[in-house]
Amino acid sequence: MSLLGTVILFTCSLLVGIALPRLPLLIIPRFSVIESGMRPYPEPQPLDEHLIVQLMMLRRLWRLSFLFALLPLGLGLLVLWQQPSAFGFGLFLGGGWSLLAR
Repeated sequence: MSLLGTVILFTCSLLVGIALPRLPLLIIPRFSVIESGMRPYPEPQPLDEHLIVQLMMLRRLWRLSFLFALLPLGLGLLVLWQQPSAFGFGLFLGGGWSLLAR
């Protein structure tokens, strides 16, 4: 594989390793039924049960997001254990960076 192909493969796997642990924080709150009680943006939000439940759910997802960071870290380590490649190294670095950023 050429140097350019290796760099592109490494960059793509690094971005996947960084973005994968953040996906639950982006997707799960969007599917929540609780979100319908929010007012439009410029108006202040009342401190009620809906807002507190939404914040508690986001807090729980943030604390559990290290589990999602273990997925690219473990997959990258598995790929590196089988054969050294840019893809495995990128996943390993992206997952490790996401784990350290928590």
